[in-house]
Amino acid sequence: MCLYPGDRGFYCFSCHAHGDATRLYQQALGLPPLEAARRVCRDFGLAYDHDRRESRARTPPPRTADARTLAARLAQERERRAAQLLSVIRAAGDGMETIEQRMLAEGADYAQIYDDPVWGQLLIERTAAQEELSALDGMSLADVLNDLRAQAERSGDNHAQKGE
Repeated sequence: MCLYPGDRGFYCFSCHAHGDATRLYQQALGLPPLEAARRVCRDFGLAYDHDRRESRARTPPPRTADARTLAARLAQERERRAAQLLSVIRAAGDGMETIEQRMLAEGADYAQIYDDPVWGQLLIERTAAQEELSALDGMSLADVLNDLRAQAERSGDNHAQKGE
């Protein structure tokens, strides 16, 4: 995918999709055009008021997000997720260390520590977060977009299952 500077948009060499930031949101998140426009406005702090046609006629349209800004937001999303995963890894490691120190002080050996169910659960959480962080490290911005799209689809499925 190529994100062009200014308001020149994007082009995907894989699927040949192209357009502005709203179109990119439509493609990446599977949103209808109006919802994609609302989401772009919300994510970039732009004013959007669909119900007030009068005020829209008198005021200039909100600025559109350019491809460089969108790329920066995707990079921020990747960094936010990495920080979240690092926090999980640290918390799980700290919990495992606390259990190990307590059990060793009580005279347990390492085999008993490994059998502790809480220690085992923390190990699973830490390992899963480490694997996700490793995958995230290798993701391109297009991969980040696809991941966001999949999350949006799962979120929509969860809302449908709950009857929302």
